[in-house]
Amino acid sequence: MLVGDYLLSKGLLLSTTNNDFEHLHILSEAVKQMSEGELLQIEKARNLNLKEDIYFEIIKNKTASLLSSACSVGAYSTTKDKVISEKMKLFGEKVGIAFQIKDDLLIMALQILVNPQAMIFRKKINLTVNLYA
Repeated sequence: MLVGDYLLSKGLLLSTTNNDFEHLHILSEAVKQMSEGELLQIEKARNLNLKEDIYFEIIKNKTASLLSSACSVGAYSTTKDKVISEKMKLFGEKVGIAFQIKDDLLIMALQILVNPQAMIFRKKINLTVNLYA
């Protein structure tokens, strides 16, 4: 989370320095989404039966919003075309969601390899990433 915060803050500073308000808008929206995702994750952290829609909302607001804003700002900075920027934003969102699911699966697999007893515990928990494994 800290790396994402740092990169977004650098982007915000560059946007204000260059008076590029479209970049500022895109990055500010990402900061808002990432904060909302973090708050939702903290709120739901104790719930062992995380529902699929909540899981996707968390990863969409956190990881996916970071990647989507990077793609959107990159596209807008080179084309100044809002339609292309929006398409790249959607692309970045899908890549961010896929990345986070893969990351969660790898972490879960590592936990099971390190501690086989965790498998018994994991079977009791309805994690969305298990559905996509």
